[in-house]
Amino acid sequence: MRKAVIWQRYFMIKFNQKKLIFFILFSPSILFPQSSNNLVTKILYDSTYQINISSQLPPLTGKFKIYELQNGESYSSVYNIQFFNSKDNTLFCAIIDTIFDFTYWPDFELADINFDGFKDVWTIIHRDVKAQPSYHFWIFNPQKHSFQLNKMFTDLLVCNLEINSEDSTISSGCQGGCMGFCGSEMIYKVSNNCLVLIESNESDQVEINGESKIKYTVRKLINGKMKVTEESYSDYP
Repeated sequence: MRKAVIWQRYFMIKFNQKKLIFFILFSPSILFPQSSNNLVTKILYDSTYQINISSQLPPLTGKFKIYELQNGESYSSVYNIQFFNSKDNTLFCAIIDTIFDFTYWPDFELADINFDGFKDVWTIIHRDVKAQPSYHFWIFNPQKHSFQLNKMFTDLLVCNLEINSEDSTISSGCQGGCMGFCGSEMIYKVSNNCLVLIESNESDQVEINGESKIKYTVRKLINGKMKVTEESYSDYP
């Protein structure tokens, strides 16, 4: 059974000294290097709750903040995500993700995106004119007990995601033009923390004998190569 569709890219920190933590997390020049006396900070989201990254780790307290920073005519969004050990409140690990652009409707998600039994974090870094998001994917490293930005996941997984834990696949679908009838869906198999494209579904507007049509093309991974397995047409609406 597929999980619900999720409608939702760098700086990783893990410090033990409280003074250094305070300096990094609260210094405007770190969060927003171009800061000046004109810096305006707005907290868009502020929440704290218990979370289990994995059954192999103790319970943690997650503190989640999203800032909007304005410095003159420049905007940035900052995700400040901290995880503390619930027993003694010491810092377990943290993510500061700064987006040097205005981000419409910033948000984040926690789920096991690479199917290794540990929850990961992804943050919204941009939305297109259709409000379809692109992301930064922070994958949890169980050996280092830290979240690390994954370039492959960040580059390939965009727009609307559907995660299927039963067969370890992720669908990444984007809506295009043609009154919403054109678009693409890429289905990836997750293997050893890598994404392998196994199927693509694309629809485009074409002209046949002077008439506009919608062309649907399905490609699947067969013997190591993507091959067209289905092609069909419909009238342009």
